[in-house]
Amino acid sequence: MIIEIEDNTDKARNIFRFLDQNNIKYNPKKLTAKDAAFGIGRLAKDDELAEYLNKCMLSETLDLNKLIDETKS
Repeated sequence: MIIEIEDNTDKARNIFRFLDQNNIKYNPKKLTAKDAAFGIGRLAKDDELAEYLNKCMLSETLDLNKLIDETKS
């Protein structure tokens, strides 16, 4: 079964907490560099998009995996 949940909302956090508390296994899909490159996955927030564009303008090369890891923390 596949259920799409916008994972950065209060409702989503409540759902994940409920699943954890009831020992229900789930496998969230992680956004990969390939997903980001092809526009698949969740929509970027305005501040995330601005940060991404700023990094693009300031660097000669951009490692999408590193960028995605940085936004997770």
